[in-house]
Amino acid sequence: MRKPKEPTCRDTNLLLRFDKLNLEFFGGLVCGGIGWRRFPISSDKIVTQACCVFEERLIKVNYLMDDTRIPLWYLDFVIYHEMLHLQHGPQQFSPDGYGHPHSLRFQCMEASHPDYHRAVEFEEKHLPRVINSWVAWKKWTKKSTKPTPSKPAAKKK
Repeated sequence: MRKPKEPTCRDTNLLLRFDKLNLEFFGGLVCGGIGWRRFPISSDKIVTQACCVFEERLIKVNYLMDDTRIPLWYLDFVIYHEMLHLQHGPQQFSPDGYGHPHSLRFQCMEASHPDYHRAVEFEEKHLPRVINSWVAWKKWTKKSTKPTPSKPAAKKK
């Protein structure tokens, strides 16, 4: 197996992007924090791009979204999506934690983003390639870092 190209990340400052989006789309009214987090890639190559932990008012963005092949406008759209969850608040969930966080109201607001259609297209056509390359890289590094079985030491006579 050929060594896959190592993914490259850009070290994006999420707080600056959050603040810019907050002013542009929410009038600075969304309160919360944001940071990077590692999310596992499932066996069927589904990956959580980001999540909103409402109780902590925190957006956690998958470090894969910092890959240089992910356009910054797409990262901004993912952050915007999570900011909508912060804006909508806990009323989108029932007391036991279940609900419809992507209600019709939420979907309409998401679709009003200027990059909505472009983001949906990127997610369908290009994001799987980025994810596949990360999967290949992780598999290769796991194989290459496995210790080789050592031979038993020869008995001294």
